[in-house]
Amino acid sequence: MKFTAHRCKPTAEEPDKCNDATEPGQPCPEKLRYWSKPEDWDPEEDESLRKPSPVPIEGESFKIPPSWNMVLDIPETPEFNLIEVNGCLGFKNEADKNLHLKARKILIRGEMYIGTKEEPFKSEAKISLFGGRNEPTIKIDNTGGIEGGSKIIANLSRLKMYGKQRSFKMTRLTKPANQGDTSIFV
Repeated sequence: MKFTAHRCKPTAEEPDKCNDATEPGQPCPEKLRYWSKPEDWDPEEDESLRKPSPVPIEGESFKIPPSWNMVLDIPETPEFNLIEVNGCLGFKNEADKNLHLKARKILIRGEMYIGTKEEPFKSEAKISLFGGRNEPTIKIDNTGGIEGGSKIIANLSRLKMYGKQRSFKMTRLTKPANQGDTSIFV
């Protein structure tokens, strides 16, 4: 499965319309930061100067800056309010290690990836979105007024997901199947 979208472009009249997220087509930064390491949450770019910083906790909203390539390497996150990905967020690809990301809203302005075409994700990756049906929608800034629901992955840049090959063929119904039908058409 592959999702691709394109971001807005700033104009002369609105030079700040888009933020400085990782541009589509640009590679993620080479230096990796790991979710499990508190020092990797320090904004300092020089690794030797980083100090342990608070790892995001349940209910928080936070941003992954444009210069970061954050790797989700813990089995399960707390439930966050908003994760704004301006840099890169990837799931660590290890056999027999399932990963679960939980949030109310995920806004992707940079890149979020699970596996690659060359190395599909080996285990189970799960993204759970939480929120009530009657919660207010959110306005996605810098999009000309697009609104999203209370549980949303808003992809304004790149979202790529590659998993294991299925061992079975999938098919589609060619006619609707109704309750009580004794046969279906594929």
